[in-house]
Amino acid sequence: MEQEEVETPAVTTESWLDRTIGKVISRKLTVFLVGTVFFAAGMGLTPDHWMTIAIAYVGTQGFIDAIVAYRNSG
Repeated sequence: MEQEEVETPAVTTESWLDRTIGKVISRKLTVFLVGTVFFAAGMGLTPDHWMTIAIAYVGTQGFIDAIVAYRNSG
């Protein structure tokens, strides 16, 4: 009886990069949402702190969206 060889997919740089970016986006969004809740509830987050978090989130998200659009265009 002959056994078939089952090939396991190699972990490519692209798949690793996709997983890593997914984790970063998720963590970044969580920080933004928690910051927003703390600011809205008046729990010690000043408007300046919230603005810093918001700018960091929007800026990095825009950069990531541009990279994804570029990768999908060609």
